Amino acid sequence: MTISIIKSNDVKNDLLNDIVKLVDNEGVYSDKRLHTFDYYSWKLKNNPCGAYVVVNYSGEDLMCLITFTAKGEAVNDSSILYELGDVYVSSKMRGGGCFFRMLRRFHQEFPEIKVYGTPNDLALPTELKVGYKQLDIGLKYSFMPFGIPLFHFLGNRVSFFKYLYKIDLFTRMLNRFIYLFVKDIECEVLVAINNIDLKLFSSSLFVKSERYLLWRYSKSPEPYKYIISMCGENIVIYKNILYKNIPFVIIVDHNLKSSLRKRQMLKQILIKERVFGVFEMTASSISSILSKFNTLTVKVVKFITYGDFFNKNQSMDDVRFLAGDTDNV
Repeated sequence: MTISIIKSNDVKNDLLNDIVKLVDNEGVYSDKRLHTFDYYSWKLKNNPCGAYVVVNYSGEDLMCLITFTAKGEAVNDSSILYELGDVYVSSKMRGGGCFFRMLRRFHQEFPEIKVYGTPNDLALPTELKVGYKQLDIGLKYSFMPFGIPLFHFLGNRVSFFKYLYKIDLFTRMLNRFIYLFVKDIECEVLVAINNIDLKLFSSSLFVKSERYLLWRYSKSPEPYKYIISMCGENIVIYKNILYKNIPFVIIVDHNLKSSLRKRQMLKQILIKERVFGVFEMTASSISSILSKFNTLTVKVVKFITYGDFFNKNQSMDDVRFLAGDTDNV
């Protein structure tokens, strides 16, 4: 077994093909995010802020993989902040401490690098053992129903439930009624965008620079949508996803400040998208586009850091996370 750490400038096509092969072989492909050659090329080779890939080979076969993708300068200092992203371990290697050795090796070679992540329950004990700290910042997935997805799910399996779609239609009409007195705002939905008012985006974790935003949205192979007000000042970036063949939307990012604008833009998503609900991952109600009314917390998300960059007393009002995390939905 050979552990290597590869910088983004040294990522070759052969490695990208090996990553796709490992993901496909382990059957972890998700229709909620991409796992293609183009996706990993964009994420690991073309990230303007940089990236690291920790790999573990057995002969010519890639057995384990960890990615660290740079986001930008941390808001409290000038150091580049990285996200601990993809972690894949071959089923042949699980339980042997491979992930621990690779993660420890990375931080031993690059002790100055500062990292954050949203781990699952299996990875968390190893990350804490390596030296990560778990912080309670209130990060969670929220869900606002636009319909009753259970009827859609059961209707594909039990013919009787197709008659309950009338109830679901009533639910959708009820949601429309909730926004009946919300003033309309004229919007259009785009599937590609080249011009974003970069000054309107911010983050409590890292500085969203011009080159980061253009890379993250304009050049991303992910199928994002952009609902933009005709005045050009308001934008909500979102993504259509399927779960159990039921259509949903997940909010990726937005620049909305006022509660009125949030209600107006959410109303437009309700009108323009035939989905059964909206997901969002956020750390505060201030940054959330979803209202407290009719919104459910479906999952509390763990948050970890490595290195001193996070001030526990700093405001988390603008912490939002991107659609790359939708494999946690």
